[in-house]
Amino acid sequence: MIKKINRGYSLIIVFSAVLIISLYYLDKYINDKLESQLITSLNDVSNQNIKLIQNEIENKLSILSSLANDFKGYTEEELKNSVERLNSINESFNFRELSIALPNGIAYINTGKIFDVSKRDYFQESINGNRYVSDRIIDQEDKSDVNVYSVPIFNDDSSEVIGILFASYDTEYFIKLLQVSSFEGNGYSYIINSKGDIITDSNKSGKIYQENLFDLLANSSETSEDKRLNYDAVAAVKKGINNNDNKIYVEYKYNEYKKAIFEFLDVNDWWLVTVVPNEIISNRIYPIINSVHIITIFVTFSAFAAIIYIINRDKKAKENLTKVAYIDSFTGLYNKNYLKEKLNYRYLKRKDLKSALVVLNVRNFKLINELYGLETGDSLIKKIALLLKEDKKEKEIVAHNNADEFVALYFYKSKEELEKRLKNISDKIKNITYNENKMFLEVYIGICEVIDFKNGFEKLYNYASIAKNTSKRNRDNSFTYYNKQLAKNELSEKKLENEIKEGILNKEFKAWFQPKYDCNTKEIVGCEALARWYKKDGKVYFPNEFIEISESRGFIKEIDKLLFEDVCMNIKEWKRRGIKVVPVSINVSRAYLNNTEIVYDLREILNKYSISPEYIQIEITESSLVKNEEMLNKIINEMHRCGFQVSLDDFGVGYSSLNSISKLKFDTLKIDKSFVDAIGTISGNYILKYSIELGKNLGMEVLVEGVENEEQYQFLKKNNCNTIQGYYFSKPLDKNSFEKLLET
Repeated sequence: MIKKINRGYSLIIVFSAVLIISLYYLDKYINDKLESQLITSLNDVSNQNIKLIQNEIENKLSILSSLANDFKGYTEEELKNSVERLNSINESFNFRELSIALPNGIAYINTGKIFDVSKRDYFQESINGNRYVSDRIIDQEDKSDVNVYSVPIFNDDSSEVIGILFASYDTEYFIKLLQVSSFEGNGYSYIINSKGDIITDSNKSGKIYQENLFDLLANSSETSEDKRLNYDAVAAVKKGINNNDNKIYVEYKYNEYKKAIFEFLDVNDWWLVTVVPNEIISNRIYPIINSVHIITIFVTFSAFAAIIYIINRDKKAKENLTKVAYIDSFTGLYNKNYLKEKLNYRYLKRKDLKSALVVLNVRNFKLINELYGLETGDSLIKKIALLLKEDKKEKEIVAHNNADEFVALYFYKSKEELEKRLKNISDKIKNITYNENKMFLEVYIGICEVIDFKNGFEKLYNYASIAKNTSKRNRDNSFTYYNKQLAKNELSEKKLENEIKEGILNKEFKAWFQPKYDCNTKEIVGCEALARWYKKDGKVYFPNEFIEISESRGFIKEIDKLLFEDVCMNIKEWKRRGIKVVPVSINVSRAYLNNTEIVYDLREILNKYSISPEYIQIEITESSLVKNEEMLNKIINEMHRCGFQVSLDDFGVGYSSLNSISKLKFDTLKIDKSFVDAIGTISGNYILKYSIELGKNLGMEVLVEGVENEEQYQFLKKNNCNTIQGYYFSKPLDKNSFEKLLET
């Protein structure tokens, strides 16, 4: 009894400590979550303002362009005499002033004034054929702030600019555009240029309107901590502007702590700055935190009561846990622990019967979960469990280990009997249906015959697993018996695994290059980097000798990074030597597509070698689309933000839907060789032609790989393929051979 009480006190102390820690992290989580939501809202407001401003500018320029068409082909004299028409036009479109300027820079205003605008930036831009909107200009008449919109006036055949049409409009209008209700009225916006000069803001208030935002932040700091915060914010913004970033997030203090997003307007060098005070986060968090604390107190009292209850029923609970310790609750079968407890010398050695431990897995079951969903996968596992249970004979044990793996102990008189039973089970599993649809499931099986009864369960299980892995690689046989040769093969794989690890450490994985050619000009327009393993003994290994085991052992990401680094190193060397550099495409493995980590790894390597992302195209295989479309979309968007081109590789051999391809913003559609091999057949020609049209209609460049002869090349050229790759032009080349090709 004393032990139970002491145990109860211990449970209470542990629970209290866990509760305090959990409360701390819960508070932190809520803070982070709400702050994340605030940033998202801030981004939405910024996007809304940018669209409003861009649409307004485009509308005004479109109106002026339309009006300029009315003066198309006029002589200079006719343009001078057209000024009177500008009054009626100006009244219709509500500009402050509307003017025509001749090529010599003399402007004729609808108000009757004439002056020289030849030095003005808007005149110089539009006389060169460009539409333009100026920065803020002070009107000489009433000293108000205006922006000037200008468009060229062309001659009859649009080959020469014969004048410009320009109009002034109140900058004040931008303020009205920026006044979007957000953050309970506490948010506001600026428009600045790349130097930080404030063009306008939604809370325009005299002095601040005339100042420079960067100087304003630098001079407003009260403490050294605030000064450092503002200095870092300004430095981050200037760096982002210099790097041509589109969005920059910072935090600074001006009167109070604030968060801001700087987003490029794509108008001159203007940036939109959207700001929200940090205080909004606090106002949102405190009510939630208080509610959480109340709930926590209630849960604490309830937990103490539950602990006391648990102490009183401790003995009975132990008995129940012992009963269920060996049952897999998901399938109702025994689990692996039960097999381990049961398998001993006396249990395995049966009179007139042989025994074997069998491990069974479903082929490509992970893909079934991805394609049909976890609910379907769970249902199939339960149906397999039921079939195995129905086939079980007296004293035999069938267990569910994990996921799609089952372990069973069979007794039999001959191998033929055992194999017949396993084949019968395989056939039944193949005929399993879900929602009246046959699933065509395949299994691969490993068998370890029990010969040495001194071998413990773990050794027998490992042997059966080795046989199962061999069966997985050999599709001709659904089951494989364990033997010593398989063990040797397993050791060989282990040796190869260690050599790959060492090869990664020694950076032995290098790139070969297969050129890509323009389908019309036959000029080299790019290449694909292919991994090769240069071993210390001088041998060069091809991907089929190391990729599969690298993927299964989790090394493939490191090999991807080494290949990317080798490509960047070569590009830097080619640029230094003055060799022509073409974009290089690199295929990243599926293991690298679980999060956006790949983007930052690639960017870090680019920065290390000072390589522009314009020289790199990332290839993602079509089979990756079924894994996590939402995450893949984030990765592709982040790659685009960093300047990478993204290609959909092996199109036609994966499991993606057209809906998925249309949503994901690939730059290039790379059609698989299997489509090219079908050229010459009616269906093959149609499918390939349709695939090329599909890629182009979705706004992608189309590349076809595996082109090997003149007939294939002519078909692709006729059907407007952009780029081709294959032995028809060139096989993959080592670095030196590829350099010679670039130099020719």
